[in-house]
Amino acid sequence: MSVVVVVIVESPKAAAPLELTFKPDETISIGRDGTSLVQLPEASVSLRHARLSPSAGSYVLIDENSTNGTFLNAVRVLPGTAKPVSDGDRIQVGRALLRVRFRAPSSSPQVGLSTQDIALALVQGALINSGSAIIPRLSVVGGPDRGRELILREERGYVLGRDDDVDLKLSDEDVSRRHTTVVRRGSRLWVIDLGSKNGTRLDSRPLRPNVAEAWPDTALLELGKTQLMIEDPVSSALRNLERAPDERLGAAEWPRTLGAGQLNGPPSSTTAVVPVGMDTRSRLGLSTESRSQLASGAESKSVLSLNTSSSSSAPSAPIEVLQFKEPEPRPRKRRISWSATDTLVVAVAVVTIALSVLALAWFLAS
Repeated sequence: MSVVVVVIVESPKAAAPLELTFKPDETISIGRDGTSLVQLPEASVSLRHARLSPSAGSYVLIDENSTNGTFLNAVRVLPGTAKPVSDGDRIQVGRALLRVRFRAPSSSPQVGLSTQDIALALVQGALINSGSAIIPRLSVVGGPDRGRELILREERGYVLGRDDDVDLKLSDEDVSRRHTTVVRRGSRLWVIDLGSKNGTRLDSRPLRPNVAEAWPDTALLELGKTQLMIEDPVSSALRNLERAPDERLGAAEWPRTLGAGQLNGPPSSTTAVVPVGMDTRSRLGLSTESRSQLASGAESKSVLSLNTSSSSSAPSAPIEVLQFKEPEPRPRKRRISWSATDTLVVAVAVVTIALSVLALAWFLAS
């Protein structure tokens, strides 16, 4: 029977699991490119990194000759080879960690997230952690009100027009009193023409009245003679990541293939568990370099913070186990210290023993 594939992007910053549900027998591409069905905003992930392909009622994992390789439960998948995937398996691509679940079509929940929603949410979380601005704003770039701005601080609808009670009042005579609504939901924007007299155009394309259309931050919005653009730090950072070259992982960040018998149970108290993708300096947050790069809209080296903890007794991620042995205590040499009294007592005892021996010898001789 065909199964529905659920790919879970593990992130500690998400209020709910970041799940993507795919139809049975659908080939699932994984990468940093915006066309990937599972888009991961992390520079160590190749644009086209790996794919999950249907095979005999289940799925196999194939590496797409990626820069940093693909790992299935800590074992590297050679480029071009197909490795069977089981329910609950974990996949590591670059620093990103995924979990795969198989469900029957009838029991699979309807998840409303798209891969772009997840990518934007992850980038937004990283920007927040770095202290960078994330609030989008509308800028009037053409027309009588050129230079005016509207900051979209809240997730709601913002009305544009000539009326006094709108959110962005325009003086353009070709703009209706209540012309267009811009709706912010998370890091995404939609535009709704409110049945305006002269219509609303998105990149020169007329919008249908009262129908919401997604507004990419690269598109120009036109109301009469007025032209508006979005300044969105989150979308801009995601685009920069899509254009960035692959970042090669250091040797310490590569997963180690564990030998048989190394994980016979939970680590002991003298075992240090180092999650893959984390060095001893920790990658729980952005580096200083990454913060400045994100703030300036430059390429980021580390955007995706990953969850590597789990309540399960099984390892939640490929892990490297370092054994620390306590050094055996060395035998300590005891130093004997003599006081004057001790010396006198010992001397008297020696003299007494010597006199006793002499007396005994004289008695035996006589």
